[in-house]
Amino acid sequence: MPAEGTETVEVHRASGPPDRYGQPQPGALVATLRNCIVWPRASTDRGDRGITTTEGHNIWVPEGQVIWADSVPANLRQIKPSDEVWVRGSKEQIDGQVGDWRKKNGIRKGYLFETKTWAVS
Repeated sequence: MPAEGTETVEVHRASGPPDRYGQPQPGALVATLRNCIVWPRASTDRGDRGITTTEGHNIWVPEGQVIWADSVPANLRQIKPSDEVWVRGSKEQIDGQVGDWRKKNGIRKGYLFETKTWAVS
């Protein structure tokens, strides 16, 4: 039995061209992720723009807990790095690829991915 949590996360797909500030237009709800385990993450990197703190969440989604909207065609039913998620009341960007978590025998147990928000100091 895979680990299951109690939180629900919404996945939204950006649509249309970016607004005048370069931000993606808000998109439609494409999936609801149920029984997720969510825990916070943070990292600090030093670069040419100063110290950048990346904050966000780690999200574990058990197999069978992704509920796709009827408007999403079957060939587009995958969580993409360009998608946004609503987790614990805040909108966050997916950071990197979505991990396909499998057992040694190849049976999928779920998905794991990270989200991010930024604060530059």
